[in-house]
Order: sequence, then structure tokens, then C-alpha cells
Amino acid sequence: RKAVPDAKKVKASRRKKLATFRTEQKMDEAALRQSIANIGYTMTNVVEKQV
Repeated sequence: RKAVPDAKKVKASRRKKLATFRTEQKMDEAALRQSIANIGYTMTNVVEKQV
């Protein structure tokens, strides 16, 4: 959650190797990638869904 302060909801599964974030605004992909790298993980894919 600290890596993505704008996230309203964060869900992560080490077993599935998947993390999801809910935000009200569109995320800056480069900033998200860097935030995740800063905590020792690698972002491989981004999927955006509007609800």
C-alpha cells in the first residue's frame, strides 16, 4: 500500500504472483513500475479496467 498511496484497495497474492490496485484516477504506469521496483518486485503487465 505504501508503494501506491493513491490506491483505494490493494490485493496481492504471492502464490498467484498477482497484485491488484483500485484507484479513482488513472495511474502513471512508469511511476507504478518504479514504486514496485523500489520494494524489490518486477511489474510485468498492466491491465486497466473502467467500472
